[in-house]
Amino acid sequence: MDKAVFDISRRDLLGGAMKGGGLLLGMKLGLSSAAVAAQKGAAAPLFDSWLRIGNDGAVSVLVNIIEMGQGAQTGFAQIVADELDVEWSKVSVEQAPVERSYFNVFGIYSTGGSVAIRTNFDKLRRAGAAARSMLTAAAAARWGVPDGECLARNGRVFHAASGKSLSYGELAEEAAALPVPEKPPLKERSEWRYIGKPMERLGLKPIVDGTNIYGVDVRMPGLLVATILQCPVFGGRLVGVDPAPALAVRGVKRVLELNGGRIKSVEERGTQGALVEQTDPLTDAVVVVADGYWPATKGLRALRPRWDFGALGKTSSADISKGLRLAVAEAAEASLGREVNEVELRRQVHERLAKATRRVEASYEVPLLSQSPLEPMNGTAWVKEDSAEVWLSTQVQSPVREAIARAIGMPVEKVTVHTTQVGGSFGRRLATDYGVQAALISKAIGAPVKLIWSRQEDTKHGFYRAAAAAQMEAALDADGKPEGVRMRLASMEPYSSGGDMTMHPYDLGPAIGMEKRWNPGIPIGSWRAISHTYNTFFLESFIDELAAAASADPIDYRRSLLTKQPRMVRTLDAAADAAGWRTAPAAGRHRGVALSGGLWRTYCAQIVELSVSPLKEITIHKITCALDAGTIVNPDQVRAQIEGGIIYGLSAALFQEITIANGQVEQSTFRDYPIIKMANSPNIEIVLLESPGERLGGVGEAPVPPIAPALCNALFAATGTRVRQLPLTKANFRSA
Repeated sequence: MDKAVFDISRRDLLGGAMKGGGLLLGMKLGLSSAAVAAQKGAAAPLFDSWLRIGNDGAVSVLVNIIEMGQGAQTGFAQIVADELDVEWSKVSVEQAPVERSYFNVFGIYSTGGSVAIRTNFDKLRRAGAAARSMLTAAAAARWGVPDGECLARNGRVFHAASGKSLSYGELAEEAAALPVPEKPPLKERSEWRYIGKPMERLGLKPIVDGTNIYGVDVRMPGLLVATILQCPVFGGRLVGVDPAPALAVRGVKRVLELNGGRIKSVEERGTQGALVEQTDPLTDAVVVVADGYWPATKGLRALRPRWDFGALGKTSSADISKGLRLAVAEAAEASLGREVNEVELRRQVHERLAKATRRVEASYEVPLLSQSPLEPMNGTAWVKEDSAEVWLSTQVQSPVREAIARAIGMPVEKVTVHTTQVGGSFGRRLATDYGVQAALISKAIGAPVKLIWSRQEDTKHGFYRAAAAAQMEAALDADGKPEGVRMRLASMEPYSSGGDMTMHPYDLGPAIGMEKRWNPGIPIGSWRAISHTYNTFFLESFIDELAAAASADPIDYRRSLLTKQPRMVRTLDAAADAAGWRTAPAAGRHRGVALSGGLWRTYCAQIVELSVSPLKEITIHKITCALDAGTIVNPDQVRAQIEGGIIYGLSAALFQEITIANGQVEQSTFRDYPIIKMANSPNIEIVLLESPGERLGGVGEAPVPPIAPALCNALFAATGTRVRQLPLTKANFRSA
């Protein structure tokens, strides 16, 4: 066979995306003529920062959020297209530049926290409506008629009296020059054509045919490839490495040491290059740079770095569990009841717990978890003397730009961040480490470089979902209702770990929370729905235990505690009706329920129906989910988000955990950190609710927290055994 065949990648073969050795830049979805013009430097007119209209009437919606599988960019296009009144076939999206005008409610350019649709809905509607008003004003001025006589529809402006009409493209330049109206008239909900409809996701074709450009796909002339081995123990130090075995591998160009933020070249003769200061701490590492990923990997495997493992060198998961349990006992008090008189609140809770004739206590624990997106961490950088460019799959364009600027000692305005498509994230790409590493390596070697982490490196060096533990206590009155609740929580989370413990929708009577942060040195970051995942498990498991103690139906009991939460009750009832809760399940099957109330203004109820074999093998027959996010922009995308969130959370509940032995993460790939595969995925029924008068909620994270407690509550119904520690392998349950 001709050797050239082996040099053709799947993407080259399917899409011919790489032509003449140039830079792959296919990073826009459904690239319109307006976007093409902008890419070539002849930018189409910009309306209100959020959209461009080309002279052919094609509309490009600028998006300040990334595409990482959630489909939010399509939602942006739907919102603008509806208010602008343009044919869907004319609409595409392009990534907005990393400029302050596109920063989000957190004050940065980033994607996370279900921020996309819920915080941009109103802005995008106004942008589309403003552009429509400007187009009609431009047409009225050209024809010399009152503005009110002109109507914009389907990409054209009409004047009924004269029969005249002009396309948006013909009016674009004149319209874009007009002042942007501050309060343009918005369409009524009844006039929406795209919002609320299952519009096909933009950019689907290149994902299917393999031509989509993710971070690992970026190419350019002279590009070198690097891979990395970081200190196996968090906080450990690289003592040194002999580069000779790697340099003996054909294709290997350089061996580098990364000592925190200081990087040096290690040559066979022992000389070292210039040092680069880095203020953001990075894990000590060895880097091999080569003319391809395989020689870089072979070179890295040939090395035998010498490490000083430091203080965590003997830490284990058992130590972490013990530390969390001790921290729970030492937790300090804080109100969960939002009352003004904290002293009186605490007195009431302590007194009622001490005098209670019916008291329920339970302790819970959850492990560290990895985000483990399909695309491992990677970044391409080209650092020159007076400028730097990076191509990244990142959630945080402005923070990573600032971190890179600090690392390489360059003004931030000299650093350009190009956003690629993202092969999953779940919070991992909120960190900046891999982007900074790529820039440091490029500066050290004086050439463009693509850094690719191996799957093993990606699993062993994440920013993990915190491990956490809780102790819950409640005094029950004669009717089985809580009349005093104390919740003790310990978490490795460095941020507020209140989650649903403080945002819960229930009327629990006087309640206090007691929290303590404890972490021996494990890097912690965001994980889909962050602390809500473990707090919802703690709370919803405990509510189920209270219902059992009161001999009450789990749904009826929850309804009795939701007297001030009509949306939550409606959501719970919708899930119960769809699951057939009031009808007995088939023989051998049992159900469990859990709620997530108020996460990003979204309400979610889930019911799991399962059976358990005598060997403790679990078969999940059906999962029912009802969700109310206010207004649904694209129901297909919302359903996909719910399905993905349930599978993600269910995988963690069943068998995922990051364990530590001798200070090192034991898991390495999807072999020992598995995720549910399509063939084993349960049937999922989804009920979408809307509350038009309410503000929009986020849907990317809300479906994740309820699944673990719903599953465990169903297991209690089936076996009479409470599962209080995740994953289920801890309780010897396994998926059939």
